Formats: sequence, structure tokens, C-alpha cells
Amino acid sequence: MKKIYFGIIILFCFTSCNDKNYLGNNFYYLSEYESMDIGYPYGTIIYKSSEKNMFEKIIINSDVVNINNDENYIIVKQSPNKKLLLESIKNDLNVWNNYYISIKKDSLIDLNNQKISIYNIHKLVTNRGTEVITDSIFNNEVLYRKMFRNKFNYYIIEKKTDSVYGPLTLEELNVFKKKKKIDLNFEN
Repeated sequence: MKKIYFGIIILFCFTSCNDKNYLGNNFYYLSEYESMDIGYPYGTIIYKSSEKNMFEKIIINSDVVNINNDENYIIVKQSPNKKLLLESIKNDLNVWNNYYISIKKDSLIDLNNQKISIYNIHKLVTNRGTEVITDSIFNNEVLYRKMFRNKFNYYIIEKKTDSVYGPLTLEELNVFKKKKKIDLNFEN
């Protein structure tokens, strides 16, 4: 009986220690199954964090449809999801607005790759409404305009420098991989 328990413990450690969603250097992939399981409403993503399932910095928004990695790089294929991105922006605005209302203290935060004060978010939401601000952010952010030009986008993440290259077309991805001598391909 002890052997069975020991075998189960070993199997559990082996499967949990070999997390295929950990990509190295604090980069993680949140799969569709995991996002549903933990109640994360914004689909499949790549994020960087000191801990799994703590989304300190989202690197690639939903929907991530394929990934591969080695010790130096992560390659990502994304099918951009406008509905989920708009929901995410809107919810971020509401969270920071409610935070300011309850705490009444200002500080500088990073919202969609731009520094902004919580008080300014509160003013904007109060004066113009969450929907208008969400649309404005979406329509004026260069990254979002570029992201939604293609059905699929490709990214290369250099782990050592935290550099993200993309969104790229498939042709641009292949040129970049050849230039940097990256020997990674997507698994089917």
C-alpha cells in the first residue's frame, strides 16, 4: 500500500513540476482550459509574472492559438479577439475608477502601455463614460490598429531581454527567425 501512495506522490510531482504552460524566465501561457477553470474571462494569453496565474503583465492578448519555445525565445501565433480586448480595457477602467472612488488617493499606473494617474482615469470616466474612453483607447492605440490588420499575428519574445517583436505577418516572422537564427516552428 505504501508503494502505491509513493507512486502517486511521485507521479503528481512529476506532472505538476513539468508545467508545459511555464515558458521560462517568468513567462507563462494561459490555455483556454485554464482560463475557464480559474474564471479568467479574457481568453488565452501570454503573460509575465513572478507567480503562475497572477497576471502582472500581459504580453500577448487573446486569443493565443499556438506557441513554441526554447531556452532563448518564445514564438506565438495569435488570432486577435476584439470583443475580449474591449472588455478587458473597459474592466480595467472600471476597476481603477472604483479604486479611486473608494480610496481617494492618486498614483501613477500603467494602462495599455501608457502611464496615467488614477485620478485622470476617474475624471475621464466621470466626464465621458467608460464606453467612450474604451473606444478611444482602442481606436488610438497604434498596437491595436496593427494587431487587427491581419487574421493571424505572430510574435517573437526574447526571454533574456523581455523584448517582444510583433505583431508580425508570417513572412515577417520567417525573415526575423532567419536573421536571428531562431530554430523554432509551431507544432501542429
